[in-house]
Amino acid sequence: MPFGVKNVSELRLSLVTEIVEKGRSVSSVCRDFGVSRPTAYKWVNRSKEFGASPDDRSRPPLHSPNRISLEMENLNSKYAK
Repeated sequence: MPFGVKNVSELRLSLVTEIVEKGRSVSSVCRDFGVSRPTAYKWVNRSKEFGASPDDRSRPPLHSPNRISLEMENLNSKYAK
Protein backbone atom coordinates (compact mmCIF):
# COMPACT_ATOMS: atom_id res chain seq x y z
CA MET A 1 0.00 0.00 0.00
CA PRO A 2 1.48 3.38 -0.96
CA PHE A 3 2.29 5.93 1.68
CA GLY A 4 -0.52 8.32 2.54
CA VAL A 5 -3.32 6.10 1.24
CA LYS A 6 -5.97 5.37 3.85
CA ASN A 7 -9.27 3.58 3.78
CA VAL A 8 -12.50 5.22 4.93
CA SER A 9 -12.35 3.81 8.46
CA GLU A 10 -8.84 5.20 8.96
CA LEU A 11 -9.91 8.63 7.69
CA ARG A 12 -12.89 8.69 10.05
CA LEU A 13 -10.70 7.69 12.96
CA SER A 14 -8.19 10.40 12.03
CA LEU A 15 -10.98 12.99 11.92
CA VAL A 16 -12.26 11.95 15.35
CA THR A 17 -8.73 12.00 16.76
CA GLU A 18 -8.13 15.52 15.45
CA ILE A 19 -11.34 16.78 17.09
CA VAL A 20 -11.41 14.87 20.36
CA GLU A 21 -7.77 14.34 21.31
CA LYS A 22 -6.03 17.27 19.64
CA GLY A 23 -8.83 19.76 20.38
CA ARG A 24 -9.09 21.25 16.91
CA SER A 25 -12.30 22.98 15.92
CA VAL A 26 -14.86 20.89 14.08
CA SER A 27 -15.13 23.45 11.28
CA SER A 28 -11.41 23.47 10.49
CA VAL A 29 -11.15 19.66 10.61
CA CYS A 30 -14.18 19.36 8.31
CA ARG A 31 -12.56 21.71 5.80
CA ASP A 32 -9.35 19.67 5.88
CA PHE A 33 -11.14 16.33 5.45
CA GLY A 34 -13.83 17.55 3.05
CA VAL A 35 -16.84 16.45 5.11
CA SER A 36 -19.85 18.30 6.50
CA ARG A 37 -20.09 19.29 10.15
CA PRO A 38 -23.17 17.10 10.80
CA THR A 39 -21.23 14.11 9.48
CA ALA A 40 -18.26 14.89 11.70
CA TYR A 41 -20.50 15.22 14.75
CA LYS A 42 -22.13 11.89 13.88
CA TRP A 43 -18.73 10.15 13.74
CA VAL A 44 -17.56 11.78 16.97
CA ASN A 45 -20.75 10.76 18.77
CA ARG A 46 -20.48 7.19 17.49
CA SER A 47 -16.89 6.94 18.67
CA LYS A 48 -17.88 8.22 22.12
CA GLU A 49 -20.93 5.94 22.26
CA PHE A 50 -19.23 2.72 21.19
CA GLY A 51 -15.63 3.47 22.12
CA ALA A 52 -14.43 2.17 18.76
CA SER A 53 -13.89 3.44 15.27
CA PRO A 54 -16.90 5.19 13.71
CA ASP A 55 -17.54 2.53 11.07
CA ASP A 56 -20.70 2.15 9.06
CA ARG A 57 -23.49 0.42 10.90
CA SER A 58 -25.44 -2.53 9.66
CA ARG A 59 -28.78 -1.55 8.15
CA PRO A 60 -30.93 -4.67 7.92
CA PRO A 61 -34.50 -4.18 6.72
CA LEU A 62 -37.18 -3.93 9.41
CA HIS A 63 -39.66 -5.83 7.29
CA SER A 64 -39.30 -8.20 4.36
CA PRO A 65 -42.63 -8.68 2.56
CA ASN A 66 -41.40 -11.64 0.48
CA ARG A 67 -39.97 -13.61 3.39
CA ILE A 68 -41.18 -17.16 3.89
CA SER A 69 -43.14 -17.69 7.09
CA LEU A 70 -41.50 -19.50 10.00
CA GLU A 71 -43.96 -22.41 9.65
CA MET A 72 -42.95 -22.92 6.02
CA GLU A 73 -39.26 -22.79 6.93
CA ASN A 74 -39.76 -25.44 9.60
CA LEU A 75 -41.79 -27.60 7.23
CA ASN A 76 -39.14 -27.26 4.54
CA SER A 77 -36.30 -28.21 6.90
CA LYS A 78 -38.33 -31.20 8.12
CA TYR A 79 -38.63 -32.65 4.61
CA ALA A 80 -35.14 -31.65 3.47
CA LYS A 81 -33.51 -34.35 5.62
